[in-house]
This record gives sequence, C-alpha cells and structure tokens, in this order.
Amino acid sequence: MNDVLAFLVHNPTVPVIAISAVIAYKSLRSQRHLARAKHAIDFQSDYHASKEAQHHNRIVRESTRTLSWDETAALAAPGHFNDEVVISIREVLNAWEKVAIAIQSDVYDEDILYNAYGSYVVGTWMDLRAYTQVKQAANPRLYVRLDWLAIRWMCRRQSDLGPIDLKKLQRAQGVITAILHK
Repeated sequence: MNDVLAFLVHNPTVPVIAISAVIAYKSLRSQRHLARAKHAIDFQSDYHASKEAQHHNRIVRESTRTLSWDETAALAAPGHFNDEVVISIREVLNAWEKVAIAIQSDVYDEDILYNAYGSYVVGTWMDLRAYTQVKQAANPRLYVRLDWLAIRWMCRRQSDLGPIDLKKLQRAQGVITAILHK
C-alpha cells in the first residue's frame, strides 16, 4: 500500500489521467446514444413530413385491404413492375429495408422507432409478405433485413403481450440472422 501511495505522490498525473479517461468514456457513450436518438427522431419527422412517403403508404394501405395473398404475390411478376401499386410497394419496402440496415448499424435508436412504428412495420410486412416471398425466391437477400426487423419487432411485441408463439418467432429471427451473415 505504501508503494502505491509513494507512486501516486511522485506521479500525481496518473489519477488525473485515469479520472479523465473514465469521464471521456462515459461522455462518448452518452454522445453515441444521443446521436442515435437524434437520427431516429430526424427520420421520424422527415418520414412524416414527406408527401411522397405519405402517398406510397396510402396506396399500399388501400391496396392491401382488398388484395388476397395470391393477388399480392402476383404483383411481384415482371409485368407489374411499373404499376402504381407495385411502385408504392417497392418504395415502402425499400424505406423500411433502409431503416432496418440503419438499426443494425447502430445509426438509429431502435426503441424510438419501435415505439413509433412497431405495429405499422409488422402489419405492413405481413400484408406484403406474399410479394416479398416471390421476390426472395428470385433473390434470397432481397428485403432480408426488413424480414429481420419485422420478426424482431413481432418477438418484442409478443413478449410484451405474453409467451404466445415467442419461441417460433425467435427461431425465425435466428434463421434470418444466419442468412444475413452468409
């Protein structure tokens, strides 16, 4: 103990440097969290303010109410590529694919976006699942991050509600995660 005390007396900058390092580390962690939250809030306000996003969301919402699973899947055929509904479907799916990538990359705060869009993303993903499955048959990596996000948020929503199908959803999330890491 006397050796440590003698060392600190002869080197008074060591405790100051150690305390400074701890403060710097805590500041960096706080700044990173604040930046992620700011990015998520910026996305949220930009998404709500975007007339184009509102337009595409409205078209997708209106069309999926009336389409069956088979009709939704048929929209993935090449002949429908320039249909207004298909363009809107692609825009909505691509927007949320980008959000999923940003969440995986720790750019966005997931909690903020889950609280704002959790039900919307899961519902939209379920409504468009027939379309994405057809597209994924041709390109298995297409919309896989959106799959990951939707399944993750379904698991989270189910765990909020109770144990219903939680294990099945978690296994599905594991499969999607394995695909991402190939």
